[in-house]
Amino acid sequence: MTWSEILEQADAEASARNDARYGQVPCRRVLNPTRGPAGSFLHSINPYLNCELGCAFCFAREFSRRREGERLDGEDRFARRIHAKRGAAEVLRSELERLAAAGKLGEPIALGTATDPYQPLERRQQLTRQLLGVLLEAARAHPGALRLIVATRSDLVLRDVDLLRQLREVGQLRVTLGLPSVDRDLLRSLEPRAPTPALRLRAVEGLRRAGLEVGVSCSPILPGLGEDPRALRRVVCAAQQAGARYLQAEVLSLRGASRQAFMAWVEAQHPSYAGLFAQLYRGPLPPWTVRDRIERVVHVLRCQYGLPERLPWAEREGAPRRLPTATPWSGAGPLFEGGRSVG
Repeated sequence: MTWSEILEQADAEASARNDARYGQVPCRRVLNPTRGPAGSFLHSINPYLNCELGCAFCFAREFSRRREGERLDGEDRFARRIHAKRGAAEVLRSELERLAAAGKLGEPIALGTATDPYQPLERRQQLTRQLLGVLLEAARAHPGALRLIVATRSDLVLRDVDLLRQLREVGQLRVTLGLPSVDRDLLRSLEPRAPTPALRLRAVEGLRRAGLEVGVSCSPILPGLGEDPRALRRVVCAAQQAGARYLQAEVLSLRGASRQAFMAWVEAQHPSYAGLFAQLYRGPLPPWTVRDRIERVVHVLRCQYGLPERLPWAEREGAPRRLPTATPWSGAGPLFEGGRSVG
């Protein structure tokens, strides 16, 4: 199947189940200062408000609720009211110029932390592509400085391989595909508007074939429901065979609106697990013993398949970009952070 045929099929499927409404909001700021897991990024870019993929677990649901308030009609505004940031490209261009003037262009930037930059609206809006073009301008003006992470659950990222390859030539780039499971039925309900596991793995393969550094985020791992070692092994094995260079993984974290949405999903889709999740998630994370058990399994799989948690940034232009090997865990401290890993 050609890329155009894949897009046509995806558009047809999206139209058949589309009940989202689109709009625009004026953009005052694009680069948001933040602190990624283990210092992996210092700025985030989110081209859209809300996210049509509608993942039940998404932490950004809480941001949406704070902006728009509670909905008495039960409408999932996070997944059905999508807003593009009008004028984002011009704002980003100015922000990058200021960052470069301050000598901070080398601070890692993550694209797609609170919304998927390649959600369905991007096919028509092409806002993410515009922002990549602006980032490429900055990278060409300052060769070797830009460090960019692109995080998505969509194979639409393949559309922009041309820009991503050019960014890779003049800066440092990582692309991370989210894939918590290869169980199509599970993901269809958990991430209702996200592409299938097969399409995401095809994206990993295509990006790697294009010479890009690409990894997989096996997140979130659902205690009891998605932590079976055999199921996790299938994800890790599929990621490695597709060409992933690194593997990230996080245990499910629930707060505020994401907790409400996820618990409602469990009640509707897996009612026999409702009691378990209520017991495990009295706080934002399950007990340490549960996290430790899952983290140990992930660490073993990383070692077996030769996939580190992330690739290091080169310290200077021209520095070797070596693939680190997974080393045995010392037994001290967690194996991965509880935040949102994207690169």
